[in-house]
Amino acid sequence: MVWLTPAEARTAMRVGKMPKNVDWYGGFVGLFPCIAIWAVSAVFVFIETSDSNRLQAIPAFIIFGLLCGYGIYCLLKEREVTPLETGLNLASNRKLAESAFNHLGWSIQQNNKHVIQAMIPSQWLGTGQVVVVLIKDGELHINTMNQSTGKGRLPFFLSDSREKTALFIRTVERLNLA
Repeated sequence: MVWLTPAEARTAMRVGKMPKNVDWYGGFVGLFPCIAIWAVSAVFVFIETSDSNRLQAIPAFIIFGLLCGYGIYCLLKEREVTPLETGLNLASNRKLAESAFNHLGWSIQQNNKHVIQAMIPSQWLGTGQVVVVLIKDGELHINTMNQSTGKGRLPFFLSDSREKTALFIRTVERLNLA
């Protein structure tokens, strides 16, 4: 779970990123098997002298190198917050975010003056996600990240997090116009 203090919420809104105390480093542990395979293939590409072994290892070296790079990119993007201008005061923004969570059927876990956090249940073979909405006058700041029950999760679900953030934003905009 992500439990933010009011000071952490203000800092996250100012810098545009969630704090590092979120289970962010667990994704690097999840990348370890990919990095290990990439390192082993590097040994065969650069150290092994047999041409047949080298030719077989080059595709693995390239594929797992790209996969590791994408995983690191996902981890770096995971903590970013998306601002959404509403033009409403703090209390109205809280009600709007609560209504959007209720409309989507996501269960609210934390609800205070500046932070509302909800859980998106995991779907079949998927991972559960946490949506954090940081609230201030005139705007909401939204972050969706994959939840992990412990250290060592795969970080490759960035597109699913973006889709959930976009769904939440569309719901807020639709409710704000109503």
